[in-house]
Amino acid sequence: MPKFKPIFLIISITLVGLLSGCAQKTKIAMLQPADIDIKAKNIAVLPFKNDRKTGLTGKLESTLTRVSFNGKPYFNVVDRRDIKNTIKEQKRQNNGLFNENSEVEVGSLMGASALISGSILSITKNDQRHREDRRKCKKKSCYDYTVSCTKRSINLSANIRVTNVTLGTVPYSDSISRTLTTKHCSDDTVMLPSKEQGAQRIAEQIAQQFIYKLKPNYVDIQITLLDSKDIDYSDRESSLLSNGLKYIAHKRFDKADQLLTELVSSTQYKSYVAAYNLGVVKEAKGDLIQANKYYRLADKLQIEPIEEINRAIIRIQTALIKNKKAHHQVTRNLSK
Repeated sequence: MPKFKPIFLIISITLVGLLSGCAQKTKIAMLQPADIDIKAKNIAVLPFKNDRKTGLTGKLESTLTRVSFNGKPYFNVVDRRDIKNTIKEQKRQNNGLFNENSEVEVGSLMGASALISGSILSITKNDQRHREDRRKCKKKSCYDYTVSCTKRSINLSANIRVTNVTLGTVPYSDSISRTLTTKHCSDDTVMLPSKEQGAQRIAEQIAQQFIYKLKPNYVDIQITLLDSKDIDYSDRESSLLSNGLKYIAHKRFDKADQLLTELVSSTQYKSYVAAYNLGVVKEAKGDLIQANKYYRLADKLQIEPIEEINRAIIRIQTALIKNKKAHHQVTRNLSK
């Protein structure tokens, strides 16, 4: 009867939405190139100006020494004592002057191919006092009361510059500002940090976040798999698809590769579901060229647009470019 059709449609759409929401997903690690490519392995961190209260210089240096890729040190960091002695000598030779030209000369004398330098621009502290309502209950009775609170905001702004000594370029120069917000109320035991303590904590965050940008990193991305057959499968082929997806769920990508490769062949390269899922496995294993091959096969076989396939086609093109750049960076730094 006509009056029931809208209800049937709503139920159908809801069921489709629920089913699509349960599609199997898998996480894979994608290699991303360094955001800031300094094109150097030997690095020196020069003393930052106005750095007495934050210790940003030392935090950048210690973070750099811990940077590794596949268990190997990614940078060679010049010893701070050598830097201080070289700067002292440069100042003596230049009547106490030390500028950007002197920085490049210091880096060259120490064998550093890149320099990190900069200055602390400002440290500010702001307190805002307010009151908050509380309710306390004992047995069957409750009562309301208020407490006094202080919200403290500490802000640190710094300029960081990277100079490539060998190329004579400045691949990065920017001002970074971070704020630490804490709160203390009269009924808690939270201790508000002093201006200097807050600046130290912010400087640690800045050092970690900045150094992270200097090397390639693996980033997890989530990919949706296709689990519904697009053509008639034999019982054997249905089993290959089902078990292939199970092995992907358990991160057994080699085994999933074996089963899905057989499925693609068995379906005579006519199933975009088989081709796409095999592309995901290849991508998860880092074989982006083969992943691109199977994604393109899936794209060729799809008639109506499939969102997962369209996303894969766009993603793999970007991944191929970024992966090539990242491997170039890694080879350059780890081969020296």
